[in-house]
Amino acid sequence: MKIYAVISSGGSYDTYFERIEKCFTSWEAANEFAKQFDKSREFEQIIPDDIWGAAEDFADDTWNKELQDFCRKHDIPGTTEFEKRTEDQRVLLQKRIDELNSREHDNMLKYLEETYPGKYKMEDIIETENYFDTLYKEYHPSKIKEIELVVNEGDLVK
Repeated sequence: MKIYAVISSGGSYDTYFERIEKCFTSWEAANEFAKQFDKSREFEQIIPDDIWGAAEDFADDTWNKELQDFCRKHDIPGTTEFEKRTEDQRVLLQKRIDELNSREHDNMLKYLEETYPGKYKMEDIIETENYFDTLYKEYHPSKIKEIELVVNEGDLVK
């Protein structure tokens, strides 16, 4: 029996890697999967660099202000006195940081909507972020490797 393994790869020299993504019993199915998989790693920069940078700065400024306000409200020592924080304060602070991190895209969208009404959507932020995240990963087109699967009668589980 023949198996067709879709193998993805990326990187170069000391960062090169290969990974089997999925195996098929049909070359046609493997080929279709490889095309779709490669397409899933292609992203477009919808938001230009300068606008992206300004939106990130706005989100960072919002994050910093909200965190400082939170620390003041809950009497949590600042970063220069972090060793004075109690365990309960650390836990409370980490929960707040996680919450603020989860709203980063919302803050970026707020900036974009206020500055460029109707021009950008949440999907544009995610697409552009994926573009930047994969920009230097050096993905290569997937390969399909044919593997002959041999099963001996004695190896079968009954």
